[in-house]
Amino acid sequence: QKVRDILWRQIKRSNLSTQSSELFLDIAIGTAAMMCEMDALGRIVYKAMPLPLIAIDEGPDGHVGGLFRKRTAMSLQDIMIKYPDADLSQLTTGKPDDNFGAKFTLNEATVRDYSDERKIAYDWVVWVQGKDLILDQKKYTGPGSCPVIATRWSSTAEEWYGRGPLIDLLPAIRGVNLIRELIYENAEWAITGLYTYPNDGTINVNQIELAPGTMIPMAPGSDGIRPVSNGSRFDIAEANLNELRRTIRRGLFDEEYTPTNRTPLSAQEIAARQADLAERLGSPFSRVLNELLEPLVFRAARLCSDRGIVELPDGFFESVSVVSTSPLAQAQMAQDIRNATNFVSTGTNFMGPEAFGQKIKIDETIEYFANLYHYPLRLLHDEQSQMAEMEKMMALRQQMEQAVTAQP
Repeated sequence: QKVRDILWRQIKRSNLSTQSSELFLDIAIGTAAMMCEMDALGRIVYKAMPLPLIAIDEGPDGHVGGLFRKRTAMSLQDIMIKYPDADLSQLTTGKPDDNFGAKFTLNEATVRDYSDERKIAYDWVVWVQGKDLILDQKKYTGPGSCPVIATRWSSTAEEWYGRGPLIDLLPAIRGVNLIRELIYENAEWAITGLYTYPNDGTINVNQIELAPGTMIPMAPGSDGIRPVSNGSRFDIAEANLNELRRTIRRGLFDEEYTPTNRTPLSAQEIAARQADLAERLGSPFSRVLNELLEPLVFRAARLCSDRGIVELPDGFFESVSVVSTSPLAQAQMAQDIRNATNFVSTGTNFMGPEAFGQKIKIDETIEYFANLYHYPLRLLHDEQSQMAEMEKMMALRQQMEQAVTAQP
């Protein structure tokens, strides 16, 4: 409990909330990466890596085994601050003014060492592109030691990069853009108008201004300028546009449970929609939990342990697991609770409370419900405490009976 509170406090002090929003934009495409380090003040600092500047490689275990990053336009002053122990003689010249505006491109590689699959180890190296100069290299061993965390939304066979929901929605997005473009063209036509005139040599269109109150001279017997009717239909375009928008919202898990100007949905229908949403999010959420959330927590624990902020017990990383408590993540738990509650209710109605209570194990059933609700088991009575409470109740009952008997 103490370790969890300290880690939670450190994560709340960090910039995870701001950087995670940038990370989720890349996850919507399919692949995202983040750097997790600790500054000199003892605060955890997260930094989302731009997707166009990274490349990943999949390891033999199916997880991201290598991540390569390019850092462009990095000044010499920033390199000296970031890597103070590096030998920068190849990057400097004799004139100080020439070094002030120099920009360099750095390449960074983080590769998993699979020589011993039972151990977690990473090789990390940074070098200057175009020069035989290594700025820094390290060996990370153990859970939570690697500062680079990469995750994917989902992936197909023989593909290293992830596939996000936006990839599947590209046809619908292109359709929406095309319909909106046609609507704007139609609106321009409806506003400015399109006209025909008889080519009798008497009308000079360059001298005509179509504005309210304009007097246009016409030849006798001429039909004059006539507007051309627009054959397009806005209702069909709007219907198609709304349908595509609903498809995009559903693909991005942004469905409206209670649309405006309509009857509100029932609780049963909302529960059914939430169950459907949880089913569609099940596989991607499991991958993000294993590749992103758990490494983030382990990395924070490792940083706090190295700085002496918290003392981790032996076997911490092997015995601790990350459990998501959000309503969407607990959809399966809610279904288990409904099944167990319906079983108890049906058994009680069918057999009666006393007969059904003798049929099931009351203590184990209560513990089962406590685990489903994440209720601490230490707050439940064990057998000894139950016996003590029963003795107290029996003693209290005897005292009450004696008091009633002693009354005249």
